Amino acid sequence: MIERQKIFLNALNCVPGIGLASLKDIKDRFNGDFEAGFKVLRGKEKIDPEKEWLKLKREKVKMIADDEPEFPRLLKQIHQAPLFLYVKGELKKEDDFSFGIVGTRLATNYGKETSQTMAFKLAGSGLTIVSGMAIGIDTEAHKGALAAKGRTIAVVASGLDEESLFPQENIELARKISENGAVISEHALGMKADREKFVGRNRIISGLSRGVLVVEAPLRSGALITARHATEQNREVFAVPGNISSRMSFGANLLIKQGAALVNRAEDILQELNLKSSFNSDSPINFKPASGIEEKIFNILNGSGEARHIDEITRMSGLGVQKISPALTAMEMKGIIKNLGSGQYALQDKYLTEIEDEEV
Repeated sequence: MIERQKIFLNALNCVPGIGLASLKDIKDRFNGDFEAGFKVLRGKEKIDPEKEWLKLKREKVKMIADDEPEFPRLLKQIHQAPLFLYVKGELKKEDDFSFGIVGTRLATNYGKETSQTMAFKLAGSGLTIVSGMAIGIDTEAHKGALAAKGRTIAVVASGLDEESLFPQENIELARKISENGAVISEHALGMKADREKFVGRNRIISGLSRGVLVVEAPLRSGALITARHATEQNREVFAVPGNISSRMSFGANLLIKQGAALVNRAEDILQELNLKSSFNSDSPINFKPASGIEEKIFNILNGSGEARHIDEITRMSGLGVQKISPALTAMEMKGIIKNLGSGQYALQDKYLTEIEDEEV
């Protein structure tokens, strides 16, 4: 699509009340001439097409139309495919091998750790991790991909300008994602997120992906909507089993009951997608502590294999927080442990050693 048509397509997208259905109708009625469509549209008076286009340039946001080579190939195949995407960052050919990881905003430590570990291994094996950048499972998925120095794509339900970007808590994360992948949206700059936009956003997450993993989700959640879209789009649906007493696992457990593939480790997904793992989870890496403090922290976290709060680590070590805190930071920077937020830390999966039942 030539730039002038993009200018008016963007202008049309800025008009209140104009959505995908209206844009497709204008495209059909005017044979793809969005400039002609804009000129006869009511409500366009407050929109200056050139001014709105310059805003995109200033924000370093690209508009990629569905007839351009950068537009994701898999996304073209879905029902209600977007006519274009706003992109901050870069979409690449290797993003044809993308995988979605989604889940609740009210994630447990189990869910956060699982999401980050799955994303780390899948990204390290060459998959681009797609998620919605929401607080909780989505955030951890993006972090895991970045930790593996892999690619990740965030699909948001707002404009891509930092004033409108949702959630505001993840602006710094969005910057990192745009440097190692892309933050994308179908909404014009200045648009705030709302419920309807979230529902629409979910079809794009699944549409970009060869499969979707639901880590944790209650029975009423956007993650289950994404899973439904994935099924309708003929994508693979995976789910992580959770505590049967936790409502944050009700949705994922229901998906498994309905036929979603049960996932215990990232290799389950890679095998289903006929991809080779770059990790050998059966052979944990030997840990070589740089100090006695690091050794104590390692043993505490490896004892149960679960995340622990910094206060608990401090208490169990018998050392002061002034010694534990810098050691945790150093171990995180070396990729030995992961920071799950809210003071919670856990070992990276590759360092965990298997614990046998005492009666075996």
